[in-house]
Amino acid sequence: MILIITNIICCVWLLGENRTTNRENNELVKEINHLKHERDTLADQYVELLEDYGRCFDEALRLEEENQILGSLVASENNLTMQ
Repeated sequence: MILIITNIICCVWLLGENRTTNRENNELVKEINHLKHERDTLADQYVELLEDYGRCFDEALRLEEENQILGSLVASENNLTMQ
């Protein structure tokens, strides 16, 4: 009789532990999903920043080349007016 009561008490205790564990697991799953969404958002922002950097770098190179051309043009104009 004591063995049966002990088994029933253990079963009730295990059911309570199972519910607690399931609740904790659900909270962890929600947190993991939130972190995955945040990670994906950051990855998208990183890709956008890389694209922006590429465009800015290309524009800087283009402007540097244009500056060189204009500098050469001004130098040649100065040489022509001094002669």
